[in-house]
Amino acid sequence: SNKFFSRRRKPIKNNQLIMKNIVILKFSHVKRSSDILWGQLLRSIIKLENNLKKHGFNVIRSSAVTNENDSSSFIFLLEDLEISHLEIRKGPFVNMFLQSSNFIQKNKDSMLKWINDEGKIIMVKTKDMSNIKDYLVYVMSKEFSTLGLSSGFSDLSENYEIIYGGKIISSSKKHKWLGEGISEFIQDESIFDICK
Repeated sequence: SNKFFSRRRKPIKNNQLIMKNIVILKFSHVKRSSDILWGQLLRSIIKLENNLKKHGFNVIRSSAVTNENDSSSFIFLLEDLEISHLEIRKGPFVNMFLQSSNFIQKNKDSMLKWINDEGKIIMVKTKDMSNIKDYLVYVMSKEFSTLGLSSGFSDLSENYEIIYGGKIISSSKKHKWLGEGISEFIQDESIFDICK
């Protein structure tokens, strides 16, 4: 376990370059035993991270933190909090008639289509949401069963908060457990101290 290694706490404010690319999904839940809670958190963060990646957000690192009582958070370090509005889709070779027809049908709302030098169909579409906050709000508004999150968090969409930017510092001061989780998230593993 990572917690085996002793850690030096880095002040949160000293890592501004990292901090500006962090987004936190904080939520309340019913108290449950620690082993059940951690299992649900880990399963859920994997699903949510995959959801972000599928939409085009590059997740560099993620972690779950909790007060072991009634609140938890998913922390994500993203390459960018805002991604391009354009999405490039690469399809099959143009001479693969059935696959090409299906690809064109699925992407009929694309803005631009062409055949590249390899003979594959390329399409450009627009994304409705390119901002992480907008996208997470959208995800939380979806039918819970479609999200793949642990059923233990079925009321998540009713009591969540999206934290990023300047709100991270104030939230970490207000909630000690979250501050400790963020501090741990943004520092090197102590094993790398031998390189100094």
